[in-house]
Amino acid sequence: MENFQLTKNIIDNIRNYRHEVRSLGTLGGCYQVSLFIEHFYKLPTREGIYQSSKFEPIVSHRWNVLPDGSILESTGDQFCEGCDIDILNTNHKLFSRYRPQWSTSLNPKITPWLSNIQWLEIIDSEWIKQNSDKKVSQGYWLEDNSEYLKWRNKMSEEYSAYKRI
Repeated sequence: MENFQLTKNIIDNIRNYRHEVRSLGTLGGCYQVSLFIEHFYKLPTREGIYQSSKFEPIVSHRWNVLPDGSILESTGDQFCEGCDIDILNTNHKLFSRYRPQWSTSLNPKITPWLSNIQWLEIIDSEWIKQNSDKKVSQGYWLEDNSEYLKWRNKMSEEYSAYKRI
């Protein structure tokens, strides 16, 4: 979709669908909502990692990509970093937080076209194993996680999946 505009109507459609999938027991809903956007608005999905400002992998994530390379984030509320349903252009402060998942066969050390991306020099599965004490459910990546914990409590009141974590 060459000239995609994120209108109030589209935001409402996305928010309603996100509510629907969360009501059915999913947590963030990025997988389902990104496929909804791909189907109805013809914006391809991208799967990867949402990382902290310190390049730590927070969670596997899915988002949509506009023709100019901008990101359409549809479940950003779950990270409590000021993004909800938004377009993040390549200059946006959060744009670099979306990346491929690092593995032994795909990472900035061995993949030439990724060599300009900062990373922790460790593949994601190893970092997660070594840092198992860092709990996504506690918002470990935030300097002040109080807003995240309020958001989690609100989600727990509304959606059963958030009560389980």
